Amino acid sequence: MKNRRSPFLLSLIILMLLSLTSVHAHVTKENRQKIFPVGSSAYDAITQLYIMEGMALPSTTGPWSAKELDLMLSRINPDALGKDERALYDYAYSQIKEKARLNPNDILGFGLEGKINLKIMAHTNKLDFNNPDDWGDRDVYNPPDPFVEVPFETWIGNNVYGYIDLALANSRSLINMMSTESHDIGNGTSVSYINYDSWVPVFTNVLFLTPADGFSDFDLNFPFRAFASLGDDWWNITLGRDRMSWGPGVTGNFAIGDHIPYHNNARFTAFTDSFKYTFSASFFVHPMNYFKDNGEGIYYFDATYDQDASRNGVQMFMAHRLEWRILDKANIVLTEAVMYQNESGMVDPLVISPTTIFHNFYIRGNANSLLTLEVDYTPLKHWNIYAQFALDDISMPGEATKGEAEPPSALAYMLGSKVSFPYEDGVIYGSIEGVYTDPWFYLRDSGERNGNKYGNSFIIAMPEWVNKNGYANYDLNYLGYKYGGDAAVFDIRAGYKKYGKWFMEGSLTYIAHGTINLYTRPGNIVKGSYDDPKGLSTKHPSTGSYLYGADCEAMNAIEHTVITTLRGGYTLFKSLDISASVSLINVVNPDNIKENPSTTDFQITIGASYTF
Repeated sequence: MKNRRSPFLLSLIILMLLSLTSVHAHVTKENRQKIFPVGSSAYDAITQLYIMEGMALPSTTGPWSAKELDLMLSRINPDALGKDERALYDYAYSQIKEKARLNPNDILGFGLEGKINLKIMAHTNKLDFNNPDDWGDRDVYNPPDPFVEVPFETWIGNNVYGYIDLALANSRSLINMMSTESHDIGNGTSVSYINYDSWVPVFTNVLFLTPADGFSDFDLNFPFRAFASLGDDWWNITLGRDRMSWGPGVTGNFAIGDHIPYHNNARFTAFTDSFKYTFSASFFVHPMNYFKDNGEGIYYFDATYDQDASRNGVQMFMAHRLEWRILDKANIVLTEAVMYQNESGMVDPLVISPTTIFHNFYIRGNANSLLTLEVDYTPLKHWNIYAQFALDDISMPGEATKGEAEPPSALAYMLGSKVSFPYEDGVIYGSIEGVYTDPWFYLRDSGERNGNKYGNSFIIAMPEWVNKNGYANYDLNYLGYKYGGDAAVFDIRAGYKKYGKWFMEGSLTYIAHGTINLYTRPGNIVKGSYDDPKGLSTKHPSTGSYLYGADCEAMNAIEHTVITTLRGGYTLFKSLDISASVSLINVVNPDNIKENPSTTDFQITIGASYTF
């Protein structure tokens, strides 16, 4: 049978090569394929301008190439803007058109700088808030800023760009400064878990200072951001490491959340004024490397591993994402993704396709699909409305085998609104957002009858490298929404930002989380059974947990968390920025146990960043 996709792929390659041959005809000292990261102030300024001008949001699939941001900005007529809006436009334009610091000639460009970041963090409750992830003013899994950064960029002409950010930093979890406890799990084996009681109330990101344990806590897992970028006026290919975010959410997004420090990623993007297509593949450590069998067919999570041991298997998150822009007032975005894993380390060629419908794969042991639909609409100037829906699992014909009942559905919903008003060469902005996720969202059993083996879930392991005794540590996290399934979240925030000068923002976040978490063993759940709660779960399912030392049977309540934060920053001069934040966190039913007393923590962070 002939491969009918070959002519299309050949034509696409020829078009790309022909477009690259034009490099000498229109060389500029800025590079069109420079990649602007998630959190870019240039993208943020463009977003605020779009809302002010009554336009739908710019593409929410980040990061973005300079050419794509330039195309976004070109939709706005600067001559029709007021004084305050024009200040935002000029700022975004200056960032996108920033030229290389060194130009040996018109083709070759370099950029090299150094950056020192100082942070001091303190809090009042070290007993209950003893985990680096317990901080209110930090994305759940992003590390503090490294003490020293050396970003280096280079490019050739307009079409080839490379970037690497070397960093000297402490390990995110600083596991060596905490003692460990050994737990007997039977059959003469034991596993060590971190005892967080030694967590200190005041600490810093400065190398070798408290709570770091000298070189033992030096982070060898760098750079987090390093890639090569190739493209032209309407397409881009990026290979390497970078943070990603897909969606308009403020508290997170369902397909890819911005809380993951980096993706080992290959990505193709094509874009026009009204359409954008993205095909992306990210690779992670297979669960067989951090889930161990206790000898009785029950698997448990083992956080540490020996660097001398070989890693096996492959876990790949692959997605295609299509964005349609309608009359510049609305966006419709459809994303279909698959989490594919194979213990042999081989990738099945059947799943590698930019056109495959992943939901048609009936290979429960190897693949788990996710479908998201996003819409946003700007009915009036200054006001945008957005919504997001995700389908992780729903009973379809052919899925219930061997006479089994249907599995429960796993869906997620988001509704939010953003406002933006120009003021004094800056912007007053605000947002309100609500999210609900089903209890079994992101979780999937292994397809085996006992359900004790790790499944094919949207949960990934981020390696945390440390030197001590040749061991390293794994952190588990949801790939998509950072609060995972079994959660209801409400967030409201407002602030003022004068780009390149100063900002101030206040936020209030409420999180209700049921008993099901990323360590919950899915098992073979039957729709409508006791283990399939309606709404947030108030009692942990009988399936058990992958985390030894966790008393799941004691979990009997929804955990309620309220985080109130005030943050701000000021640019003293071009090379020196200072920042500060304060957070008050209150938790009711901590660890999902209603007998546990409520806990409160007051947290403060002070930072300074100097670039040279």
